[in-house]
Amino acid sequence: AAELAWERARLLANVWPNRLTQPLTADALRQGLKNIFYMLDADLEVDFSWSAENVTFLFRNGATLRTFGSNINIKLSDCQLFNAALEIEGGQGECQATLERCNWRGDYDSMARISALKCRRTALTVRDSSFVTLNARAIRAQLKTLTVKSSTFTHCGHAELYGGAIWHSDESRSIEDCQFDRCVAALGGALRFNRIADIKKCKFLNCKSKEEINGFKKNEATIAIFANYGDTNSIYECKFHKSSSFIKNGLGPSTIRYSEFKNSTCYFNDTRHYNSAVGDCVLIE
Repeated sequence: AAELAWERARLLANVWPNRLTQPLTADALRQGLKNIFYMLDADLEVDFSWSAENVTFLFRNGATLRTFGSNINIKLSDCQLFNAALEIEGGQGECQATLERCNWRGDYDSMARISALKCRRTALTVRDSSFVTLNARAIRAQLKTLTVKSSTFTHCGHAELYGGAIWHSDESRSIEDCQFDRCVAALGGALRFNRIADIKKCKFLNCKSKEEINGFKKNEATIAIFANYGDTNSIYECKFHKSSSFIKNGLGPSTIRYSEFKNSTCYFNDTRHYNSAVGDCVLIE
């Protein structure tokens, strides 16, 4: 939190003397944002597509930018976001949101229990981005596909929300080559799904679940991934360090494959299939 506060203060010190900041308005969004610093002090709602390139956003007073409508297309590239909260509600047609090479930082009000990026009925793609969202879940995506690649999630999550970094409903997803570090949640310090699938080449470090899980001891709270069901190769070529996985109910053959667990383990409730649920994995210490 102190590091984020210093980063924010340094940013403001650079922009205020030169009057480089602008209030974020619907008109500005409609025209397209590029190479500038915008501040949002109160909630803003728009019903059209918009884009931002090389823009710095600073949200204050718990402000949220909400976008809704049919066939909306939102794209952010090479942006910095401080204490931002984006909500995207898709309607009819193809709705999509894309983040590329973005740097998202926030220290949120713990009483708000928010997701920093919330998408509903909108396909979400995140690439080459980083998230630090203290007291907030980083991403909540629902009713459309989710793709997250080559991104990092550090200190993301809220002790009373499920999925510290990502919560996603049962639509198609791909999470690949990502790192989840010291993320926390009620259940699933890093990830929380009903059905887990397509988690590849990811690292989970020191992620924890805060909610008491029936049958678990206190020292077994390092649950990074919590899911109800697993399929074949749901977790593939991943590494876990002090971060375990728990798949509660149904399993497929080799649900977890070619993965490494160090000071970690994989928990299953499905006693009928657990012998075949893990294939070609390494458990260390």
